[in-house]
Amino acid sequence: MSQPDLPHTWDPAPLAAALNLLAGDTRAAGDIVFDFGPAGTVTVALDLDATALPRDVLDGLLAQLAELSLLAARTQTAPSRT
Repeated sequence: MSQPDLPHTWDPAPLAAALNLLAGDTRAAGDIVFDFGPAGTVTVALDLDATALPRDVLDGLLAQLAELSLLAARTQTAPSRT
């Protein structure tokens, strides 16, 4: 199975922060910030009890955050539209 190519500017910190919050066994809150370079940032505020969510919901949430992380990395390496 081949691994997807990660942009060399990919920052794993936001995804690691999300994993930290979602892996807890109590209610957790925190902001996850994705840097889109000159375009700005996207901040996702989490305030939830991960133990109260079904596993498939947590997996889906984490997948969406991972997608944001990869989009942010691609944005920083993509040529400007101007």
